[in-house]
Amino acid sequence: MTQKGKLTIRRRHLPHWQVSGSVYYVTNRIRQGVLTDDERQLAMDHIVSGHNQYYSLFALIVMPDHFHVLLQPNEGYDLSRVMKEIKGVAARRINSDTGNERRTLAG
Repeated sequence: MTQKGKLTIRRRHLPHWQVSGSVYYVTNRIRQGVLTDDERQLAMDHIVSGHNQYYSLFALIVMPDHFHVLLQPNEGYDLSRVMKEIKGVAARRINSDTGNERRTLAG
């Protein structure tokens, strides 16, 4: 857990910088293809459902092949945990509700 105001840098494919208590603008894409209107709505509904419980959601748009979100993780949640939950659960819901097993959100 990071201390308030302390910078944490993690590396995967790109560096991920986090400062607790910060507001983040995040863009994420799907691994391949495009989302249908129904799949976009499922992703949007899922992201909105985490507002207040896991983060404060300030803005969101879900495009056919990516999404943009402006959020602030709540105390006890860091950005990596929030994004892992958003991407994992959204992909599972889309796949389950549409009968697909092909949708994954890139990291």
